[in-house]
Amino acid sequence: MPPKPRGPEDVSFEIGASYIPVPNALGLDDAEEQVFACLHANRREIIDAELAFGVTRVAIAGAIAWEMLENVRRWSPRSVGFGKVHLYNYHLTRSWFDTAAKQAEDQRFIPAQSDKDRQLLLATPAGAIRYIAAIMAAIADIAGREGFDDIRFDPEILTNVYQSMDLKDWEAHVRKKAKGTKFTGGNKMDRWVMSHLLFLTSAVGTPIAPLTPPSGGMSLPAARVVVVQGDTLSGLAGKHYGAQEYWPLIWDFNRRNVGPNPNRLVIGTPLDLPPLSSFSHAQLDNAKRRHATWKTFPHAASIDAHHGAKGGH
Repeated sequence: MPPKPRGPEDVSFEIGASYIPVPNALGLDDAEEQVFACLHANRREIIDAELAFGVTRVAIAGAIAWEMLENVRRWSPRSVGFGKVHLYNYHLTRSWFDTAAKQAEDQRFIPAQSDKDRQLLLATPAGAIRYIAAIMAAIADIAGREGFDDIRFDPEILTNVYQSMDLKDWEAHVRKKAKGTKFTGGNKMDRWVMSHLLFLTSAVGTPIAPLTPPSGGMSLPAARVVVVQGDTLSGLAGKHYGAQEYWPLIWDFNRRNVGPNPNRLVIGTPLDLPPLSSFSHAQLDNAKRRHATWKTFPHAASIDAHHGAKGGH
């Protein structure tokens, strides 16, 4: 017998609402129509997360959609919202709350929260979207630090890792991987995402960066600077790259040290500045498009860890 057609109710609990279907020509069933409308309704938050964290919106939307359509549950003891970001884990050798979300906070990709506040944020679409993007940015950062290709724009690998590992497991995996080899997908989430690219881009738009990473890994850093009073990312980009609008390149490469606010540089922080030639055309274009996003972050500039703010962006 052919499978029973899915209705609008055949979606996972975290969708959280009934959405008015959005006109499209994709031939979707009723469940897909609901998820498509959900992504479309939240596309501004997904695009903002792409801009803020420098990872493709296709991966963010793909993780959300797969969980809603293919991992259907009426409730979950470990998650509360979009993407089913875990609140706790069953790891035998780690603390209860040592999850990918908490690890992304620990690596300063997103502000640290109490366990209760993290749960409250993850229960909101905007909060969950930012956590998903932060986790994916950390996934890409770990690969980059170990000398592998830039995967920030690769939805296959980002969703593969998101679905199968936390950040500590991923870091251990990457360190064991032979340099120069490629990452491969193959789990249920990434296979679904790569077969539904039209669905995803129709819902949230075309990504700023390509769907595939640039060829060749990033070169080793050519220069290291230490933040001094008055330094800003845009100022450093102007000095070293000849254009202030390239500051997101420095932030992306040093996000573990800088943290989630590009306007907040702590005096004494070391920053690595790869040569401009290390970046692909897509990365340069992406940085230019993200240039104005510094205005959306709290203004702090370079900060003495003991004495407060010392300059402007």
